[in-house]
Amino acid sequence: MNWTNTLMTFRLKLKLPESVLVWLHRGIPILFLVLVISIAGYELHQLDFHTIRLTLNALNPSSLVAVQLVAFVGMLVMGMYDWQAARTLRLPVGISTLLRNAWIANSFNNVVGLSGMAASGIRLLLLTAQQVSTSTAAALAGLIMLSVPVGLSVLSWPALMLTLPGTEQLPVARWVLLLVLGIFALYLPVYAVVLHRGSLKRITGSLPPLSLSTLAALIAISTLDWLFAAATAWLAVDISGASIPWMVFLTAFVLACTLGIVSLIPGGLGVFDAALFMLLAPATDKQASLISGILVYRLCYFLIPWFIGLYLGAGRLMATRTIQYFALEEFSRENRWLALLRPPLNLLASLGVRVLAYLTFFAGGILLVSAAFPALVDRFSVLHDFVPLGIIELSHLLSVATGVLLIALSRGIAGQVRIAYRLTLLLLLAGVAFSLLKGIDYEEAVLLAGIALLLRLERQRFYRTDFPLFNTRKLRWLVGLVFAVIGFAWLGDWVHGTIPLGWERLSHFAAHAEAPRFARSLLVAAIMVLIFLSWTLFRRPPVAVSCADAEELAEAQAGLERHGGTSFSQLVFLGDKRLFWSTQRDAFIQYGLIRDRMVALGDPCGNAAASESLVLAFREYADRHSLTACFYEVEETALHRYHDAGFALFKLGEAALVDVNAFTLSGKPSASLRHSFNRAKREGVQFQWLENPLSPANWQALRAVSDDWLRKGKAVEKAYSLGAFSEVYLARSDIAVVTVNERIVAFASLMPDYTRHRELSIDLMRHNEDAPTGTMDYLFVNLIEYAKEQNYTFFNLGMAPLSGVGDSPYARRVEKIARLAYEYGNRYYHYKGLRSFKEKFHPQWRSSYLAYPILTPLPALLVDIAALIAGSYRHIFFRTE
Repeated sequence: MNWTNTLMTFRLKLKLPESVLVWLHRGIPILFLVLVISIAGYELHQLDFHTIRLTLNALNPSSLVAVQLVAFVGMLVMGMYDWQAARTLRLPVGISTLLRNAWIANSFNNVVGLSGMAASGIRLLLLTAQQVSTSTAAALAGLIMLSVPVGLSVLSWPALMLTLPGTEQLPVARWVLLLVLGIFALYLPVYAVVLHRGSLKRITGSLPPLSLSTLAALIAISTLDWLFAAATAWLAVDISGASIPWMVFLTAFVLACTLGIVSLIPGGLGVFDAALFMLLAPATDKQASLISGILVYRLCYFLIPWFIGLYLGAGRLMATRTIQYFALEEFSRENRWLALLRPPLNLLASLGVRVLAYLTFFAGGILLVSAAFPALVDRFSVLHDFVPLGIIELSHLLSVATGVLLIALSRGIAGQVRIAYRLTLLLLLAGVAFSLLKGIDYEEAVLLAGIALLLRLERQRFYRTDFPLFNTRKLRWLVGLVFAVIGFAWLGDWVHGTIPLGWERLSHFAAHAEAPRFARSLLVAAIMVLIFLSWTLFRRPPVAVSCADAEELAEAQAGLERHGGTSFSQLVFLGDKRLFWSTQRDAFIQYGLIRDRMVALGDPCGNAAASESLVLAFREYADRHSLTACFYEVEETALHRYHDAGFALFKLGEAALVDVNAFTLSGKPSASLRHSFNRAKREGVQFQWLENPLSPANWQALRAVSDDWLRKGKAVEKAYSLGAFSEVYLARSDIAVVTVNERIVAFASLMPDYTRHRELSIDLMRHNEDAPTGTMDYLFVNLIEYAKEQNYTFFNLGMAPLSGVGDSPYARRVEKIARLAYEYGNRYYHYKGLRSFKEKFHPQWRSSYLAYPILTPLPALLVDIAALIAGSYRHIFFRTE
């Protein structure tokens, strides 16, 4: 029984909020893990872990090879699912391709779990990449996902009839265990009836009714699959020295598997192991051997096949965020069957080289765990005969330093940073040498070499030059580093007792002085953490690009005068943005930096022919530095270039463009505006232009108006996408003022589009609190008339935020939320009031968009952009008094 699928199905049927499913999915595994591990903890506490370690090291290599061969045969048996399903669906895919896909999917599923959905998601990605239709690939993946548990259902029937002495130790009543087994046993007839009748065709659309012979074949394959898994575990326990009758072991294995599946924990990790241990502990007096056997089973059936799956999947699953993923993710929104697979698809989208990052972290952890335990006496004696003690001690300390650095660099591996890859590869190879020189730990040396090989196979994935200093993801990795070292200290304290401190104990060197050796290694680990944290805090930012200086601004102005600009081109002269130039330096993108965001303002400025390649180059540049590239307020006429570069789009609002040739104050539609305009005239207001350079008196008057406006609105000066009061900046603009009795009561600066001469835009506009009613209407009417005189086509009144966002019933959820803010958030921002004010001028409304990478969380990005405009996060969350 697939409980994850059951939860998803209930959500679809009952229309439960996704958050409920998320909490169920998180809560059930934690509950099971706490219950089972807490009970097993008492039994495990009585075990001698040194004995377990000795048992593992004493295993006969030929016996381990036999266990591994049985595990490999079991993995190949799992490939028969794909072969039979492909025959049933008449899928034209070769047997070698099917077996490779099956190994990759099943090995990952053993580790990732999700009740079979991870394997289904991987099969979908692999098959659709091999030109198999999405519906057919979904049918094959779904049929296999439904068929895998049926073998466990077959084996649940005899398990119901046998009594295990260890069941009373489990943290659940016996009747609950029987109920769980009974439900699994009933899955067999339900599976046969549903698939024979073709009841799922309405959901899948491509899965036909199955014949009895096909059902029998799938049931036989599944039963054989589970028997080989049980045989692998039984043989692993047997070679470890714990002899248990086959039927007793099989019954315990089936019950432990059911509990592992119900727990929803990937691979049943912890729950399956603890349950199997408690069920079998009464059947043997060699409990250390039982634990060793379970660990060998995990190694041979889970870990080693997964390493092979990683190798086979090189160049396939390592390419993260593939086109196939996005196509499937979108298709799953429309298909109920694929909707069940959206969680693993979301997981797989972020898997890719992140697997290598986890392996790097794991490799560092292995080195620390190994250093916490004493070296095996027989191996150390052989080593000491040939290697000086000083080399052994140094190798032990360097292995700890290597482990800490590998954990620290795992974040860089996840970020696909080139220098992190090179250092990690070097450290892994060094770790191989140190593992051998400190205690002939050839097992961990082989493991480190294997991870180094996998890393080397994926070297082309590491193209980034840097990654940001601070973000939430990096913080998680840093916390992981700190906790790993704390765990290292705890483990060493548990193994060696009280850690010896003081120079006399730390400086004690002897062949078997294990406690002082660990104390020295702990000191090295702490020092390495401090060094790494200090380097993180004080290293240079990833993109050390300063804002445009006077020389670069002069070059930008020359380019604008030669090729033309956009409605935001004038804002480059605020001097608060960086410039990203085309290779010919005939076009540029102005952008701001905040956290790990490169936020471009508007469309590229300059030569239009260079715009499309410049957008892509900008994104590639950001990606190389592990930064997020986005474009704020791009015009609807240029959306294709952002779509082609892989950006998602979010509508920010609509800009009001007045057709200056059609604008008039005559007629009934303009009655309100005409009345306001005439009233202002009767109040004695006058319109005039200030000539540059402005006199000190004019600057002082404008400053007074600006300060009054800021004080009234309890606001601070903004920038980036909004004009700011700066004499250097405003000296480049035409400034219009409204006066009353020769006193300036309002002003506005304008932004030209340079040679295009199509659109004149309003920039900075402010007025006194005591300005006569209708002053701003009077100012705008005169500016529109001026634009007409200068042969412009449109006058841009600026954007009405969130206007027109989420109107459609098919709008995305985030846009519908934005619509709610527009409708009900006017207490905090005058969304409707701003739209209503601009409507008086009868404008045409042009949509404005944010272009951002598809998987970037939009709410956080919008907050970052708001902080960039406001000047800081404090200014967007707290009003300035």
